[in-house]
Amino acid sequence: MMSGTDPFPIGDAGPSNRRDGEFAGPLFPEWGDPNGNHGKLVMLRMEAVTGNLPDAPILLRKSVESFLGEKVDGAYPESRGASYVIKMRNKSHVEKLKRMSKLADGFPIRIVEHPVLNFSKCVINCSETRVYSDDELIDELQPQGVKELRRITKREGNERINTPTIILTIQGTVVPENIYIGWIRCRTRPFYPSPMLCYCCWDFGHTRARCKRQDTPTCGNCSGNHMNERENSCIAAAFCKRCNTASHSLSSRKCPTYVKEEEIQHLRVDLDISYPAAKRQYELRHNPQSMASVVAASNDQRFEELSAKLDNVLKEVKRKDEKIEALLAEIRNKDTQIEKLEATLKMTPQERLTLVKDHGTIKDLVQKIRDLEAELARKDREVAVIRDVYIPKKPSNPQKTNTDQFPRNANSTRTNTTNGGPAGAFETDTSCTKNTGTKKKIPKDDRYESCNKRTKNSASPTNFSTETADIEISSGDEPMLNASGYISDT
Repeated sequence: MMSGTDPFPIGDAGPSNRRDGEFAGPLFPEWGDPNGNHGKLVMLRMEAVTGNLPDAPILLRKSVESFLGEKVDGAYPESRGASYVIKMRNKSHVEKLKRMSKLADGFPIRIVEHPVLNFSKCVINCSETRVYSDDELIDELQPQGVKELRRITKREGNERINTPTIILTIQGTVVPENIYIGWIRCRTRPFYPSPMLCYCCWDFGHTRARCKRQDTPTCGNCSGNHMNERENSCIAAAFCKRCNTASHSLSSRKCPTYVKEEEIQHLRVDLDISYPAAKRQYELRHNPQSMASVVAASNDQRFEELSAKLDNVLKEVKRKDEKIEALLAEIRNKDTQIEKLEATLKMTPQERLTLVKDHGTIKDLVQKIRDLEAELARKDREVAVIRDVYIPKKPSNPQKTNTDQFPRNANSTRTNTTNGGPAGAFETDTSCTKNTGTKKKIPKDDRYESCNKRTKNSASPTNFSTETADIEISSGDEPMLNASGYISDT
């Protein structure tokens, strides 16, 4: 079953070609639908011969589909299940269902064309029809599906004369685009009924026959509590109680309330919806609530609260975004580590062995670091010892060396007691120094003997080489002796 808008519109058939929200015209042209399954929509009514249908919807569906041999195009209950509306598009199926007389359990029923939904109304204007009677027009228009007509008349004096406007009732759910009066083509228009107005209380929604205020009628001119009859018309000033204004009477068609009801009726026909639904559509169209009107109507405090909530939401979103970025960075780091591990796992055993030989395992690297640290500490200790032995310490109050600091004995020798050594541990010939403090070369044998004695007393290495560079050796306040055999007083 296909529904919706007309896929092959033929002219402008008007907005009333809809039934139950569905396009009532054929869904395919005749040459494209050889079986006739997508023709015009036909509305049927299934009802009991006496009383109401049984409250068994499953039984009703199975009985109809079993008798038809096909699924129906649509169905729904009406009058609280007293009868059902069946929608069909195949003409042969419609004729077959009309012959159905009982349900599967033998309950008697009948299926007929719906007396309301299967008929449509339209309006034509043709001035040539004023000279014909209603029966003559019915005989002429019956082959075009017209079942009845109603003329629109107007009063001229005490007589009523026909107008060119005629309301036609056509069998079927589709209003034809044109109606032919002889060879004259008359274009059809949708028929919009007048609002239902009570001429007793002048309220909308019911008629005089169903009015509950028959004893207290309302005047259609001044809104007073009396009946306004044609023979005894009201001569008071016009007043409309609906609008609370004296600009028009209660029965005037210029009243805003009457204009509103007319537009609701237009919506009901155009959209093929109920009166309550059409009224809701009218309210939506004439009272739109835009964002600007909502903000203007809201108070400042509420607006500030919403703004504060929005700011908090934005901050929370920003914090979540930062957290997501951190998680993504961590994921990327993990992915890098996983790639490295996967690359390692893809290595052959020989490649792994080569990697271990080149770089060693983690345990080997840790042991190498510890060995390097121990070697570095040992080198630091050796450097400290060499500094203490070979690099002299400058005295706090340096004085120039003279002969008064070195007393001579009878044998022209002096005793070295500066470093706390025993007397006679280091003796120097008086010929080695002068009061002038100049350098004088001494015999080579005596020089090497003095150097050997000095290194032994200082616990220095014994393999001291004479081929090294000149190293000044001093102990305390003693004169410095270099490797070239000179003594310096500085």
